[in-house]
Amino acid sequence: MWRRLGRCDALKQSISVAVGRRPLPSPQSPQMMEGMIVRTSPAFRGGLENLTSAEAKKLMRLVNVESLKTKLEMEGKEVIGYSELLEACKSMDVARSLNEAIAFARVLDEAGVVLVFRDKIYLHPEKVVDLVRKAVPLALAPEDDPIKDELKRLLEQKEEIDVQGS
Repeated sequence: MWRRLGRCDALKQSISVAVGRRPLPSPQSPQMMEGMIVRTSPAFRGGLENLTSAEAKKLMRLVNVESLKTKLEMEGKEVIGYSELLEACKSMDVARSLNEAIAFARVLDEAGVVLVFRDKIYLHPEKVVDLVRKAVPLALAPEDDPIKDELKRLLEQKEEIDVQGS
């Protein structure tokens, strides 16, 4: 039901690497261990003179995606409307048409960069996941969850107190 947040982190990392904000992660990083290896083109590593037109377009799209995400986060909002995301995609040249913007919003959602729910876009999906985890009933928690053991112990103490009180 919930997407792995590792994919979101790996996508953010690869975009940041592409625009030169962060160095490549070390081979011991969690993204690498989960199979989310950030790859750069061998031609790009060799220098800009070997950069093909397709690679340049891909790189520019990544830069536009990063600037779109930065723009949306700078507004200080946690949630925006779906139409606002579509307009931002078109205004930042991430998408040329409404259909491209819709497809791009779907890609962002599937990658875990944003969370699309009905007509709202949650810019920080990890916060939504944390809130849902806190709201999930204890019955759905795994069997070896330490919270279950603590609840069991507290219920036993309550029964002892009830027996002593009567």
